[in-house]
Amino acid sequence: MGLQNPFGNYDTAISFGASQSSIYGDVLYSANAMFYSNLNQASLSLGRTKMYLNDKYKVSWIESVGIGYSNNYGAQSVSASFMRLKPMGKKGTIGMGLNYSTNFGKLIENTLISFGYNFLYANSIKVTDRLMYSPAFILAHTPITYATKVDSSLATNDVMFILSNSFTYRITKTFTINFGYTAIKSTNTDIPLINSFMIGSKLPF
Repeated sequence: MGLQNPFGNYDTAISFGASQSSIYGDVLYSANAMFYSNLNQASLSLGRTKMYLNDKYKVSWIESVGIGYSNNYGAQSVSASFMRLKPMGKKGTIGMGLNYSTNFGKLIENTLISFGYNFLYANSIKVTDRLMYSPAFILAHTPITYATKVDSSLATNDVMFILSNSFTYRITKTFTINFGYTAIKSTNTDIPLINSFMIGSKLPF
């Protein structure tokens, strides 16, 4: 994966992931790690997803809980999140989430504690028999940030908009190639538009 950083340069990154589902398939456990070529950025996340079925054994709600750790040039973060999703068939999926994070490290003078929320819409569109397009739109807002050492809080109205575009092309029955592009934009004028892209493949074993 290639990712543009706030300084305008591009870094490459490699990610690893593993997942395990319950015997009934209604619970999924996952673990993901990412390491950057600059050797100053890394992340680890763990998650649990639970699907709730109705009387007709169709998914009515999906709940997801996750925890994560990241190190960004010495600025470290520990986060926790909760999200509830509502599948709507061909109309896509909507969701709302809550999140908490603690930021600390040598680049952060005062340990910061933040609370926020987000809204999500995602869908999968079959373009051709071989090509699948999966867009996602996320609105994220962190209204309150608390600085522990100075015992003060900061409220902000800045909102983050994320537009994700994922394309999956099936070459054979078992081999697919993926391309993704994501744009991240904040209403804070000091933060530029951040672009990221991904090229990869899926190999079943």
